[in-house]
Amino acid sequence: MSIHSLVRGSARGIALSSLLLLTYVAVAGAQQTPPEQRHQWFQNHLEMKDQSPFKNLPWQLLGPMNISGRMTDIAVVQPKGDNYTIYVAGASGGVWKTANEGVSWEPVFEHEISTSIGDVTLAP
Repeated sequence: MSIHSLVRGSARGIALSSLLLLTYVAVAGAQQTPPEQRHQWFQNHLEMKDQSPFKNLPWQLLGPMNISGRMTDIAVVQPKGDNYTIYVAGASGGVWKTANEGVSWEPVFEHEISTSIGDVTLAP
C-alpha cells in the first residue's frame, strides 16, 4: 500500500468522523436551541446570502421533471367569480398564489425561516 493511499484513506476517515460528529451535535442540540438564537442564525444566513459573489447566479432544476409535492391546505378568495385568486400551502414548499385559477403560480413565502406550511387562512 502506498503512502498516498494511506493519507487519502485517513483523510476520508477524518472527514467521515467529522461529518458524523457534526450531525450528532446538530441533532442533539436542535431542540435545545432557543428561538432567538435560531432567528439570529437565520439573519446571519440572509446577510451572507446578500454578500455572496454568487447571489445573482440563477438556479436551474436538473431533474427529475415529474416532481410533485404534498399540499396541506387551499384557500379560495370569495366570492368566486368576482375573484380568481387561490392560495395553496405546501408541506415542504411554502405558499403559492394564482390569480388565474391555476394557469400560472407564484411563490409568496419562499424566503422565510420555514417553508413548511400547515394551514392557509384568508381574512374576509
